[in-house]
Amino acid sequence: MFWCCILGGVIPIYLDEKNHDKIESIAEVLDKFYLFKYKETSKETKSYPHKNIISIKHIDQEFPKDNEGVIWDGRKYEDPLFIQLSSGSTNRVPKLIPINTKQLNYHIYCFNKMNNWEYGYEFSLNWLPLDHVVPMIDIFRNIVNESPQLIVAKDNIIQNPSLWLDLITHYKISRTWAPNFGFQLLLNNLLQINNESNNWNLTSLKSVFNAGEQVNSLMISKLNEYLRRFGGISIKPAYGMAEMGSYITYANSNSITFYSSSFRLNPDDEIIYSEGGNVAIACVGKVMPGMKIIVTDIYGNKLKDKKIGYIKTKGVTLFNGYIGKNTNDFDDNGWYDTGDMGFIFNNELYITGRSKESLIINGTHYFNFDIENTIREIDGVRSTDIAVSIIKNSF
Repeated sequence: MFWCCILGGVIPIYLDEKNHDKIESIAEVLDKFYLFKYKETSKETKSYPHKNIISIKHIDQEFPKDNEGVIWDGRKYEDPLFIQLSSGSTNRVPKLIPINTKQLNYHIYCFNKMNNWEYGYEFSLNWLPLDHVVPMIDIFRNIVNESPQLIVAKDNIIQNPSLWLDLITHYKISRTWAPNFGFQLLLNNLLQINNESNNWNLTSLKSVFNAGEQVNSLMISKLNEYLRRFGGISIKPAYGMAEMGSYITYANSNSITFYSSSFRLNPDDEIIYSEGGNVAIACVGKVMPGMKIIVTDIYGNKLKDKKIGYIKTKGVTLFNGYIGKNTNDFDDNGWYDTGDMGFIFNNELYITGRSKESLIINGTHYFNFDIENTIREIDGVRSTDIAVSIIKNSF
């Protein structure tokens, strides 16, 4: 049905029907909408007009094959092609981001060029839900590149992380990715099983990206050691979000990792390179052509290299604003405030945390992510059971 909308000039939003609350919250934002659902699997929805719900049991029966329909060709290059939810949308009402053909085509072109994509000879694997921007963009990229792709249900990998390696071996996968938590699950699984009895062959891999969450460099280093035993390549951090149309930076094997002896990293601090420390700051690489990134202080002044500040971006693949939501995420010069903090060194970006996800004690910032990593080092603590968050007082 998603592709029927694309071809028919309708702007679709892909949603997992299991997330019933999110469907209803999106309906509150949109003025006009129709919900396509399958009769046998979908829940009833009562919070918006029943006339907007179209139930389908069997597409072949309700839309005969001899009724070919019409492909709509009135969409302009910068008109919305589909709507994407903001990366990591956890609010009851997620942010809705229009993605157009110009953004999509340019992103595919840059990804191919920066990652040496071989037209027609790649095989991708994705196990994240399709309402995440990376899997959705991957689908379009593989179609454009005439490359097959394997889409696996998230729960299958969550329940058995080493299945990921089984599938890479069996299908000779060349490209895959996951947020940091996926690699943590895989490492935990590998530490528990007898790897000597497995015959994984990961030599087909050309790129494995870690994106969508803060990268735990120390954990990734441990996992890389395991993967190399089976011919795997090093996992590469990347950076982006739905507002940027997916990744816009890619790290390489020559990127420097910075270390800090403390996770108290404040705005305007200058990072000093050292060989050791409790906190590893991963490089997420150089920005792709057509996009720009700067790091500023709280007043919007550009900072010099290795100074921690607020990450801002603009360029070809950046969105123009959220649907149905007025925000001040853009400054007067068109720079988009990502909400992330970090620094630049050798024209490469480093992420230190989220500007709104930190504890401030006596003027010092303690990033949630780094506190979580410190707790993970405690014996007996399961790494997947840790979450540091801000609790707002209700009085």
